[in-house]
Amino acid sequence: MRRTTTQRTAGTLVVLASLSLWAAFPAQAQEPEWKRLNQEVLLLYKQGNYGQATTLATQALRFAEISFGPDHPAVALSLNNLAALYRDQGQYAQAEPLYKRSLAIVEKALGPDHPYVATSLNNLAALYQSEGRYAQAEPLYKRSLAIWEKAFGSDHPAVAASLGNLAELYRTQGRYAPAEPLLKRSLAIREKALGPDHPDVALSLNILAGLYDTQGQYAQAEPLFKRSLAIRERALGPDHPDVATSLNNLAGLHDTRGQYAQAEPLYRRSLAIVEKALGPVHPDVATSLNNLASLYDTQGQVAQAEPLYKRSLAIRETALGPDHPDVATSLNNLAALYRTQGHYAQAEPLFKRSLAIAEKALGPDHPDVATSLNNLALLYNAQSQYAQAEPLYKRSLAIREKVLGPDHPDVAQSLGNLAELYVSQSRLTEALGAIRQSTRLLARRIKTAAASVTSQVATGQAQGSDTFAAHATLIGKILPSSTVSDRPPLIAEAFAAAQHARMGDTGAALAQMAARASAGSGALAQKVREHQDAVASWRQFDKQLIDAIGKPATERRAGAEQALRRQLADTDARVARLDAELLSAFPEYRELVSPEPLAVVEAQKLLKPDEAMLTYLVAEKEILLWVIRPGRAEMIRLETGKDVLSRQVARLREGVDLSSGVLPEFPYATAHALYRILFAAAVPHLTGVKHALVVADGPLQSLPFGLLLSAAMSLNADAPWLIRQYAFTNLPAVTSLRALRRFGKERVAGEPFMGFGDPLLKGTPEEARGVSLAKLFARGALADTREVSRMARLPETADELQAIAKTLKASDNTVLLREAATERQVKSMNLASYRVLAFATHGLMSGDFKGLAEPALVLTPPETPSEIDDGLLTASEIAGLKLNADWVILSACNTAAADGKPGADGFSGLAKAFFYAGSRTLLVSHWAVASVATVALTTRMFAEAEKGSGPAEALQRSILVMIDHPTEAVMRHPAMWAPFVVVGEGMGVKGVR
Repeated sequence: MRRTTTQRTAGTLVVLASLSLWAAFPAQAQEPEWKRLNQEVLLLYKQGNYGQATTLATQALRFAEISFGPDHPAVALSLNNLAALYRDQGQYAQAEPLYKRSLAIVEKALGPDHPYVATSLNNLAALYQSEGRYAQAEPLYKRSLAIWEKAFGSDHPAVAASLGNLAELYRTQGRYAPAEPLLKRSLAIREKALGPDHPDVALSLNILAGLYDTQGQYAQAEPLFKRSLAIRERALGPDHPDVATSLNNLAGLHDTRGQYAQAEPLYRRSLAIVEKALGPVHPDVATSLNNLASLYDTQGQVAQAEPLYKRSLAIRETALGPDHPDVATSLNNLAALYRTQGHYAQAEPLFKRSLAIAEKALGPDHPDVATSLNNLALLYNAQSQYAQAEPLYKRSLAIREKVLGPDHPDVAQSLGNLAELYVSQSRLTEALGAIRQSTRLLARRIKTAAASVTSQVATGQAQGSDTFAAHATLIGKILPSSTVSDRPPLIAEAFAAAQHARMGDTGAALAQMAARASAGSGALAQKVREHQDAVASWRQFDKQLIDAIGKPATERRAGAEQALRRQLADTDARVARLDAELLSAFPEYRELVSPEPLAVVEAQKLLKPDEAMLTYLVAEKEILLWVIRPGRAEMIRLETGKDVLSRQVARLREGVDLSSGVLPEFPYATAHALYRILFAAAVPHLTGVKHALVVADGPLQSLPFGLLLSAAMSLNADAPWLIRQYAFTNLPAVTSLRALRRFGKERVAGEPFMGFGDPLLKGTPEEARGVSLAKLFARGALADTREVSRMARLPETADELQAIAKTLKASDNTVLLREAATERQVKSMNLASYRVLAFATHGLMSGDFKGLAEPALVLTPPETPSEIDDGLLTASEIAGLKLNADWVILSACNTAAADGKPGADGFSGLAKAFFYAGSRTLLVSHWAVASVATVALTTRMFAEAEKGSGPAEALQRSILVMIDHPTEAVMRHPAMWAPFVVVGEGMGVKGVR
């Protein structure tokens, strides 16, 4: 289960008039020595020197009491400043009586409705909020707000600050609905009173973005964080600590989304700024170090994380004292690092000390105490010390429910962890009750986060995916002992949970294609595509801007950044306009692009009698398999873990690797072992099935199921390959079945075929081995066309494409070869006119080359590269095409590979791009393919399709011809026939007309 420990966003709270001179202070109080002491206090505070600042603040207080008398407003100000120093050092017990005395003085001296009273109320409320005493803080914030509004009117900047503080209290409690309008009003006041580029406007934007970030509404949060950063850079300069705060918060957003490559430079720049501006031992430096360490920790980079955590801890202990809550945070994070490494003896005393500090400083019911309890319980649970863990989990849950409310995500985490504990003790009924509460809460949050079309299009992996997976695996344990009547609802429940656990971008791309198809072919469909393209453009500009602002100041270009910001703002406005138009004209669009999990009964209705859907969920210690057929559904628990499965799949892939230029020895025993692990248990439920739709997970996404063996045999014509029994189709997600068969209306393009192949390249196979893929982008964003041209010719692809064209009765000019097979040509054509498209060329995986982290197809390179043509048709360029294709054939190597992002789902590279562009069905390859085999397979496949077979059956028949070839034994090797798989609609497209 995921812990919530890291401190990321730095100080959004605005404590009015702390550590400063109140404006228009009584003239008789302007005593030079008292002023000097206060100014030094403020300077030391800004430097992070709290110890000396506290000493001088104490002197200033004594001086004021002697000079002005104990009940003078100057004494109230000194009390306020000293209290603020104690608060920031975590010494809340010392701060509270000082704040209270300050409040009493100004109320008596100036009256209950004076603005100074509002300031004192605000600061005491902030103290209570820091302690988790939310019920006591709220009425003070509200009274402070009322005083400001009465004194200065509803549009004063002080009212804006007070609104922001009350909203931040609500956000901390998880009361997001009342917080949002307060923050929006605060922002509007500041923009009107101060102008759109004032630093206080940046503060309001930052706080509102933080609210959206907390709720998982990243599409709303990100532009606000960026605008806040831009204002601060302009108004304060690129090296101001507030700029560092904005960089830190934006980095935290990307960190939370798993976009680690984008987060790291932002964290690093933030750290560099605070170190330079505040010195190497300032508490803000400790926060930056902690956050960067957390990023490395999340990625398992322990060697980088540990020294940063330790340095952060050392700074905090020195600057803030050993009993500060921030010290507790650092101890907790370092302990969690040790726990994940299995260093339990090192972790336990740190967790205990962290808990003791939090309880002493914050009180027994603070959310940070709940986090410490939760993490100590995780440690005990990892060591099977269940008796110690359970009361800690329960106390953590009780605190979170009481203080944060029953719908807060931290409550979901506590429930999930408690369920895990119950599972470890075989208390499965109790575990199911807890995990159900947890996933219901998370599902509500996901639905709320998908409130707008924009956020749905941008949806990625579900929040709490581990918890959803745990829900499904728990039902897998319960199912064998359940009653006959209980089985169907339990299977359906687990099926839905598994879909939440494995939401992916490729399924989303296919859903977007289906949405356009559902809208028809007129203006509405064009508006849908315009909206989706606008969102894609927004993401592109967004990434470019993040890359730019993450660079050191010496490498940045202000003009280019301003242009990107304008483009981003214009695109954002266009997306918002299209959102509103689509929701009015096409209300079904929301369901299409961000569908709920597909229910078992709905899946059954969408399947044909001779079809079955096999859905896999790969967990750490087991695999879950659902077999869905019309009228029946089964769930099977397979007792093999992820690590074992990964090794077996890797071993099988070695047996089909042609990179050495020779046929490898195929591991028949492994192919049969994987059959026993993954498929044998499903066979009793597949009687009468001819077409299997597979929704794979994890390592299985790189495994063509057709090369599994139902018996361990050596190579011969009668080997029981699974492809003999079933035609296979891969679906990117369970919901893809609904997208394709309910909403993905079949379109009719006018022309039968268009193919691109045999690009004009200069290398021989031997010379091509010397091509440096690392040099392809050595000159920048455009490919080095000289390197592209050194790749090997593929003359046999011409025969392949011409044979397909002949089979489909297409004209000669629909095969573009050599000098005609260019990227410029592809982009300039109306490809929506063709029912079948084929690309027979080299495929490059992302990660094969440096400079552009996305896969690509190789076409004839020009002499001089340009934006429109550099010889590589990349995934993002493919996504920009407009297709209307029943089939797209990617007769190239590795076209089924992922897009290179950490944790990317299968088929997330070229396949995702072609789905988004408008293809219903793809033929893609899992590894480097032999050209002669590819020609034989694809041409035979279309011959079978012409007879009326759907794509999956046509591929199956073509493969069987190769396997059973009477003379060419080499074709029987699975390296030759197994790489290609059908993705998308495997049976719905009949023939090729």
